[in-house]
Amino acid sequence: MIHVSLISTFFIPLTTCVVVLLGGLLRMPRACRALAGLGGLATSAAGASLLYVTSQQSEPLQVVVGEWFSLPGQIPFTVSLSLVADHTTAWLIFIVTVVGGLIVLHAAMGPSTAATDWCRLCLLSGAVSVTVLLLASENFLQLIVAWQLLAVAVCGLAGEAGADLRRRMAVRKSALVLSVGGCGLLIAACILWGTTGTLESAQLLAAIQNRDFTSQETIAGIGILVAAIAGCAQFPLWVWLPDAGEESPIVAACLQCVGSGVAGISLLLRFETFLAHIPNGLLVVAAIGSGTALAAGWIAATLTSRARLLAFVTIAYLGLIWLAVGTGAPDGIAVAGMQLAILSTGMAVICLATGRSRIEKTVALCATVGLCGVPLLSGFWSLTAILSLVRNAGVVADATTSTWWSVFFWCAVGAIFFTTVGLFRLLWPSAVHDAAMRENHAKAAPPTWPQHGVLLLLAGATLAAGAVLGPLTGWLNNYLLPGVAPMSEDRFVQTILTATVVGGVITAWLARVADSRLPTPVARLLRPFTTLGSREFYLRDYYFLGVALPLRAGSLLCRFVDWFFIDRILIGTFARLPVRFAKSAQSLQNGLIQFYALMIVAAVAMIFAVVLWSGTGVR
Repeated sequence: MIHVSLISTFFIPLTTCVVVLLGGLLRMPRACRALAGLGGLATSAAGASLLYVTSQQSEPLQVVVGEWFSLPGQIPFTVSLSLVADHTTAWLIFIVTVVGGLIVLHAAMGPSTAATDWCRLCLLSGAVSVTVLLLASENFLQLIVAWQLLAVAVCGLAGEAGADLRRRMAVRKSALVLSVGGCGLLIAACILWGTTGTLESAQLLAAIQNRDFTSQETIAGIGILVAAIAGCAQFPLWVWLPDAGEESPIVAACLQCVGSGVAGISLLLRFETFLAHIPNGLLVVAAIGSGTALAAGWIAATLTSRARLLAFVTIAYLGLIWLAVGTGAPDGIAVAGMQLAILSTGMAVICLATGRSRIEKTVALCATVGLCGVPLLSGFWSLTAILSLVRNAGVVADATTSTWWSVFFWCAVGAIFFTTVGLFRLLWPSAVHDAAMRENHAKAAPPTWPQHGVLLLLAGATLAAGAVLGPLTGWLNNYLLPGVAPMSEDRFVQTILTATVVGGVITAWLARVADSRLPTPVARLLRPFTTLGSREFYLRDYYFLGVALPLRAGSLLCRFVDWFFIDRILIGTFARLPVRFAKSAQSLQNGLIQFYALMIVAAVAMIFAVVLWSGTGVR
């Protein structure tokens, strides 16, 4: 039972992906949709069974499948499929399989809109499978392979809606950023193999537990941090997520709730103790998270594109999870797990429910109020816990670090305010939003009743999950952190959060009521962020500043050197000296012998002059 519950979370979506691929190649679209729907249900059931089994066990579950070859000699090296799941990993797998399986089920039960629907279903199932593989990988080599497979699935989803220029740019952007993360993992694996002699995460963390870090291991930690930044779309590698899911709501839901974001958070949680050994490593994690959350929330509050707004809201909430992990508190793992579950279910509902029916509007409202921090609902408890962790970290820190934690606290408050404004602007759209939504709805098929059932299930989970799993029952804290006392409630933080959410709701309502007056000065005030959020390809700016502009300056410098030094001085001055000398001696070259004799006498006189000037005699 133990082995089946873990291995099925990987093989069921993988089998679904392969079967749907074969059905699509054989041109059996109805069979593909039916099999994908059954696979989505089975994937969700497998994730729930794994959570139940691990809750009855205190030791991590481990499954080793196959052993293809071993390298003989002094370095033992075996290639096999190894899956390990402790309580934290099992919780992340549960989130991915349940939410991902329901997204696949939602996509399979919708009306057929194109002949390539099987391709999307195949990519969705494959993304769930490789995400589970990445979460359960203890070996660094297997982790890198899973990361690259996830990058392939993300690029496939980003480009599956069409082959126009925007889709190609989105694929290139996703491939470039995730490849940077893969390179970071590869560099970290090479360094840690050389310093510790192992690629197993548990053995690696045990080897460095009680000794100082070397400079090479600090570089390895930076590589892991870069991979987590790329996966979670944090600054400065946040450029790919807003464009990747802009065309399709189903793709956006998968990328924002199941894909590399969860993988990036898992890297942070798994290597938290490793990053803590780096000087100010967790402080850097908190700084990246708080800064990204504030900037992404600010951008989201100014956008009119629904898909891009939701992408930046997701980036902001992932930044808040980074902030919770960066505190280094034991409760940070449970808080991050709870917030990630709420984020995954809530954003899945908001992405999929585009307001084409009353039921979709209702579930979107439920997911929004459950996610953004309305009192006594899920998001209120998780966001309160995050702010409390940051406030407590500032209390126990020294004077300099305490100032930074105060800045992080108010950055998080600002991020919550701006994300609330952005989410409620979708519920109360302005005229610009109405036009954009009508255009999106005209391209989308009407939802079916089974799809409504999936959305109702996810919306109910968003409303109740935080309260049931967190403060009321404490089940998640006991599951992830057995023996650790839960955090006490902070009335000051709850008051600040309530005022922030109410202010965000009022601001969104004013943007709706005063549509002709308020958004224009706000957009003018936030013009840099408005422009930044509407760019199609940020890396063009980075490329221009970092590569094209220096090359252009170097080209102009070379042209000046060529014109001034080569053309004017060398060619125009020194190169003309022989010509002028030749012209002066040209009159002597007339074929008469007396002129040749004159030249010989002049040459002999020149030789004697040189000899006499150098002070040497002739023997």
